[in-house]
Amino acid sequence: MSGKAIGLYEVSRTLIDWLSNNDTLHTIEQSAFDFWREALSVVHVVRLAEMGKTNRLSAMSALRQFNEETGHNLSYEDARDLTYSRLFSPEGEWVVFTDNPIEVLLGREDDITDALITAPDSVQWAIIWLVAEHQILVIQSPWGNTREPINEYASEGLRPGTVPTSVLPPDIEAALRYDIDGERDSEDSSSDYGVHETAICEMEEFMENHYGQ
Repeated sequence: MSGKAIGLYEVSRTLIDWLSNNDTLHTIEQSAFDFWREALSVVHVVRLAEMGKTNRLSAMSALRQFNEETGHNLSYEDARDLTYSRLFSPEGEWVVFTDNPIEVLLGREDDITDALITAPDSVQWAIIWLVAEHQILVIQSPWGNTREPINEYASEGLRPGTVPTSVLPPDIEAALRYDIDGERDSEDSSSDYGVHETAICEMEEFMENHYGQ
């Protein structure tokens, strides 16, 4: 990891539009991440066959055993390219946006947050959209700035502070601040404060579940 805190942002249409239309970023849905964790051992056998370190027959045998045990129909090409279209993604799953999905999927960590935090330097972008919590976590980013800490793991993405934090690009943050200013013009400020405090509490609970003892 870069050593920077995680940047927390509340979900907005501007932010989702930027993530969805960014040609640099690819998505990994929760169901796909879980599937490839289950298939990781056979994927490594296939990759060894591609590198000439084992024979293709061994890889095909491992694939056959995996499919028999799991009921899947994973092909050699699927395992080689990490593409498998026969997955169901329930509504409300988290979604990762990253510039290097292969490295994320090939990691050893079963928890997605740990997988992104420990991702190699070749992963420059690692962002999680927590759909159910209405939050965006910027875990890896080429952009960094100092932000107001929430706890020892995370900072508020748009509030200046003293903690080095992974943040969104300046132009996207400017658009988000513009959206927030527009909302505050039309809503009672005390209502905004309540929503913001709820987001912070949810973030602290999320990080405590992952790292608290």
